[in-house]
Amino acid sequence: MFGVKATKAQAGQEMTTQEYVNGKWKVVTARFRSYSDDYASMRDHAQLLAHGTTWNQRQYAQVIAARDYKTAASALQSSGYATDPGYAQKIIQVVEKYDLDNYDAN
Repeated sequence: MFGVKATKAQAGQEMTTQEYVNGKWKVVTARFRSYSDDYASMRDHAQLLAHGTTWNQRQYAQVIAARDYKTAASALQSSGYATDPGYAQKIIQVVEKYDLDNYDAN
């Protein structure tokens, strides 16, 4: 569901995707994690954000620490979660279009 890349040791499959590299969009083949069901995908994604990567356990710490969706979206982009330079703005636009920030209210 989230397009999380897989290592050779993880269940996954190779797929083509676009990545923004050196100022250009490029089609690449990458290995993505695969799951038995949606719940497993969501759980693994949450674990990735909460515990980071094997090479940087604090990679997404600023995302977790964010107190609003704009800060969280910017932190996702700056943490290297996606190569798209417009990633944060795209998330913000979806949140605002569908008033998803209403779910943030306590």
